[in-house]
Amino acid sequence: MTSPFALPELRYRISRFVAVKDAISCALVCKAWTHDFMSVIWFKVDFGTHPGFVDLSPDIVSKHGHHIRFVTNACYPSQISLLANTSQVCQLRTLYLKSIHGATPRASTEADERTKKAFEIVARNSNTLQDVRLWSYSTPYEGSDFLAHYVHTPALTPFSGGASAAAAPLQEISYSGITKLTSLELYNLILSYDDLASILEASPSLIKLSLLCTCLVGTPTRSFQHTGVKRLNCGINFVFQIGDQYHTQNLYSPSLLLSYLPNLTHLCTWQEGWSYDYPTDKIKNALDRYCPHLTGFMISDRSNFTVPDFCTRIGRPVTQLVFNFETLTVEGVAAILSHKAILTNLEVFSRNNGFDAEAYEVAEVSNYFQESSLLLQSFPRECSLLDEFDIFLHEMDMDEVEQAEWVCKNLKTLRIRVKGLDTEEKIKKAIALWRKGCWRKRQAKTTTTTTTTTKDSVALLLVDQQDAVDYPIEARVARHLLKFEKLEAVWLGYQTWGPI
Repeated sequence: MTSPFALPELRYRISRFVAVKDAISCALVCKAWTHDFMSVIWFKVDFGTHPGFVDLSPDIVSKHGHHIRFVTNACYPSQISLLANTSQVCQLRTLYLKSIHGATPRASTEADERTKKAFEIVARNSNTLQDVRLWSYSTPYEGSDFLAHYVHTPALTPFSGGASAAAAPLQEISYSGITKLTSLELYNLILSYDDLASILEASPSLIKLSLLCTCLVGTPTRSFQHTGVKRLNCGINFVFQIGDQYHTQNLYSPSLLLSYLPNLTHLCTWQEGWSYDYPTDKIKNALDRYCPHLTGFMISDRSNFTVPDFCTRIGRPVTQLVFNFETLTVEGVAAILSHKAILTNLEVFSRNNGFDAEAYEVAEVSNYFQESSLLLQSFPRECSLLDEFDIFLHEMDMDEVEQAEWVCKNLKTLRIRVKGLDTEEKIKKAIALWRKGCWRKRQAKTTTTTTTTTKDSVALLLVDQQDAVDYPIEARVARHLLKFEKLEAVWLGYQTWGPI
């Protein structure tokens, strides 16, 4: 009898769901299997986790380069050169290049060559790229090598001429049409306002734009608006033209970046450089004029421009807010609660904590604001529309949690810490009890759809009494989680879990 694995269609479908390690084993079975599983092996190249990729022979990379769709953490000249010199790498969807210009600005010849090769990679893949990050490790202000930091704008617009054009040198490529870009991030680079307008015009699908320590120079010669960009990441000094460092570096333009993005809904901003007294009226006028739909903010408030400024003095409706937990004040809590009727997402971040919701180790907690921890309970108790609540640095006390009901019954994502739930075993046990309760809920619904709910059926939804005795804190947490029927993602300090 013929093995079902002899069917190419079946092997192809299986290959879509196997890990890279398993795909390598499958590719060694026979030539037919190699054909089906090779694309999985080469699908993503992460130089951070596989630095040995750069040691592969050019012939091998050329043979299989057409399978590559994701390239991340290309930081060294040898890595960029390998990609630039392999014309078969021409169907990338994601590209993260982190050393377009080196950390030694005076080595201009080497820097210019690296910049050229980086943009050759971008140009060759401009028809397929969806997510691009281009970083320079040196700033435009180190020395006078501004040209090495300039973004080669034509590389970010699609070429014409098919595969032969993809393999051509950068200066010989003909550009036309539109890109598939949805996210663009530029760090420590320079481009003119007109260049930015050209990139935006060629990228109608762009949703997220990040200009990190990146300068827009010159005076715009044409007006342009991109109605699709929803998210902007950019330093507050530049977005609102605050401070004089752009004047002193002769890299300043009086035009507002916000005027290009009329449908902006989310702004992630922070302080770059010196501290300023931020002119609230100027910021409010700019947002009112250019950003009528902006309601989501991510604020790094190291300066005196803080959460209360955005939540109260700027006068904008705030539906989503990400703020720095270590600078939260009682005034900040009150300012956030002034938007409790419309707030749907509330999250924190920390400059000193690299948060990873999927980490295989129990995360640390912060002692900050612990004495006023009861105030933090005001958020889930008063913000009825919350569907994401994330204060992963704060350790809650279940005694305080259980003092009053959380009104956010539409909660879908929850990231919190709980006192006493401080080991992997305890966190997993709490999740297991929650999942058991979710299963009992589903069972109860299937058996009580045509009858009135009784006390016995309600009891099915509770955690077992014996579990409550054996695992008191885990049981209390599970019972609390079971109050939110729409909960999809839970983080209690160790990985993210779903109800199934």
